Amino acid sequence: MFKLIKNNFNKSLIDVLYFLKKKGFLDLIPDYFEKKGIKSLYHKQLLNLIIKDRQNKFRKKLINLLFNKEINYSKIKHIFAFPRSGSTLLGGILNSYYEISEKRGNGVPKFINEKDKFYFNNFVYNKVPLNLNLLLEKNIFKFEHYDYNHIYVSHYPVETNEFIKFNKNQKCIFLIRDPNNVCVSWTKLMVNFGHHVSRRKDVNTNELNRKLDKAISDYKKFFKFCIEHQNKKIIKYESFINNKFDYIFEIFRYFEKNVDKKILDLSININENKNVSEISEYSNRYSNFEFSTDQNILIKEKLNKELKMEINHYKIL
Repeated sequence: MFKLIKNNFNKSLIDVLYFLKKKGFLDLIPDYFEKKGIKSLYHKQLLNLIIKDRQNKFRKKLINLLFNKEINYSKIKHIFAFPRSGSTLLGGILNSYYEISEKRGNGVPKFINEKDKFYFNNFVYNKVPLNLNLLLEKNIFKFEHYDYNHIYVSHYPVETNEFIKFNKNQKCIFLIRDPNNVCVSWTKLMVNFGHHVSRRKDVNTNELNRKLDKAISDYKKFFKFCIEHQNKKIIKYESFINNKFDYIFEIFRYFEKNVDKKILDLSININENKNVSEISEYSNRYSNFEFSTDQNILIKEKLNKELKMEINHYKIL
C-alpha cells in the first residue's frame, strides 16, 4: 500500500484520494457534499484541503512557467502601440486573420458591452503571456509550448510587460500617433473609463488635469522608448488608417511571415464593417466623451507647452 502511495505522491491530493478509493484501501471521497449536519464539517474540511492543494499545484506551475528558460524572447514579434493609436483596429484585423486562416471561426469580433472588449475565437494556450493579467487568463495546465508565430500587440512601456525582457536590438514595430490628437483621445478614455454604458456628461477641471498629466507623461515615456530603439519600423496612425492593407502586408513582410492576401482583405473589411461600430456604440474605445470649450482650450495650451519637443520631432518621423 505504501509503495503504491509513494509511486503516486507527486499527484494532487484529489488524485491520490481517488487512487486509494479505486484500489479499495480507503474511501474518503463522498458521492456528494453534505451542506448540513456532522458530515458537512468533514466535507467542508476535505474541500478546503483539495482547494489548497490545487492552489499549491497552480502556484508551482505558475512559477515554473515564469522562470522557464526555454522561452526565446528574441523570437517574439512585437508591435508597440501607444493607446488610442489604432491598436484596437490593428489587433482586431490580426485576430480576424488568425481566426480565419487557422479555421477557428469567421473572423467577426464578438463585442461584450459590460467588459468593453472584442473577443475572437482564436484563443490558443501557448501564446506567450506578456503580463500577469494575461497569464492568469490562461489555463496553464495545458500550456506546453510557446507560440512565436503570432504577432503580439502591446502598449508597452505605458502598460508594463512584466514577464518579457525586451532585447534592445530586437526587431520591432512602433504604431504611433500625433501627440496632440492621441493625448486628447487617451485623456477622454481615462475620464470616461467605467462610464461607457451610462455615458458620463462632464468632468471637473481637477480630474481633467490629473488625467491629462498622465497622458502627457505616458506619451513622453513611449516616445522616448520609440526614438531610442534602433532596430525598428515606425508606422504613423494617420498613414495606417488610410492604407491598412499595404501597412499590414508590410508588417507581415517585416517579420518575414507569409500572408494570404484574400484573408487579409477580408479581415480588414470585417473590422471596418459598419456593424462592428454599431455593436460597440457605447464602447469607451470610440471616445464619445466631449470636453467643454474652456477645457479644450486648457488642453491645447498644456499639450503645446509640455509636448513641444515631441510635437516637432513627430513631424519629421
